[in-house]
Amino acid sequence: IANCHMESEAGAPLLKLELDDASGLYNITLDGQLWLHGNVVSLLSLSSRDGTLSLSRPPLRSKGADALGSYDAITLEWEGSLAAASPPEVVMRTSFRTYPSDPGFVVFEQHFPREVDLTDGGKTGSRSGLRAASIFPGFARNEGPADAMHCFSYFGEFANMNSTTFSKYTDVHQGGVPLVIYDATAPKLPMLVFSQLNNAKAAHVAADERFVGAGVKATAHKINKGWRQLFILSAGIGINDGMMAWGDRMLTYSGKRRVDLYRDVTHSTIGFWTDNGGGYYYNTGS
Repeated sequence: IANCHMESEAGAPLLKLELDDASGLYNITLDGQLWLHGNVVSLLSLSSRDGTLSLSRPPLRSKGADALGSYDAITLEWEGSLAAASPPEVVMRTSFRTYPSDPGFVVFEQHFPREVDLTDGGKTGSRSGLRAASIFPGFARNEGPADAMHCFSYFGEFANMNSTTFSKYTDVHQGGVPLVIYDATAPKLPMLVFSQLNNAKAAHVAADERFVGAGVKATAHKINKGWRQLFILSAGIGINDGMMAWGDRMLTYSGKRRVDLYRDVTHSTIGFWTDNGGGYYYNTGS
């Protein structure tokens, strides 16, 4: 088991990744408490749970840098057969990135070394009921450490906030991020925020009875060779501060600055709306 551990500033949340090199399973702890257990990687009908997706080599450890800073990476190569009677090949690489300058978040990457057709049926068809064609990370539930923790996310045509527990979270066709998990029994409300980090419209949160995870949308026609999909798990203390910390990290990655909310006329002045009862139509799909 490999540990990715860094010291945090006094009072700052500390996320720690513990990876089992042999299986690819991993744990995420927040300030020493186990919060999440990673129990699945999948691509279409291939899954690490049933052995149709398996590790091709020991984990590769490297260093790199992106807009969030310098990071330590651990990359796992997964092989499987996407076509009947074809030999196994590396179809997906998954990576963890941890940042020594800020141990309050972890970035997860899906990388596809070959094109993946998502339209073909049979073995290469998307797994029934999942809204994502690929899954990483996938966090265990219903026998997972976060089952009883509260969570909420935003989804629906008008992005309503929906709250439940992690074990009962339900994915939907529209929205679902950011997904916020918090410990309502702790006075300081420690929390995690999970969302896409890049290519937000290309990815989707997906869930079944045993996990909540995310990946490339199942409605896509193909995954291009070389495609990289990133997700972020951001820690915080208190809902407001935790959401601001997540937002700051998202802004840093995208190269944007936080602007003054009250420079906007709508927010800085008293006004009224005149569209009450107005009629319109649109179709968001299903």
